[in-house]
Amino acid sequence: MFRCDYFYSVPSQIAQQVEINTIASSFGALAARISVMHSLGVPLWGGDHKCRLVGLLFRY
Repeated sequence: MFRCDYFYSVPSQIAQQVEINTIASSFGALAARISVMHSLGVPLWGGDHKCRLVGLLFRY
């Protein structure tokens, strides 16, 4: 089941708020990791390393 299907099928506003918080924290964690890699000088785009960003994000 996709998140959106779950979100709309849950009647409780508390459960919906938890889902929104989970999505928001996921984007926050992604932004933080990209920021750290950028500050370390890790090349994120272009060249022969087009998939470098994805590989680094999901390595750990």
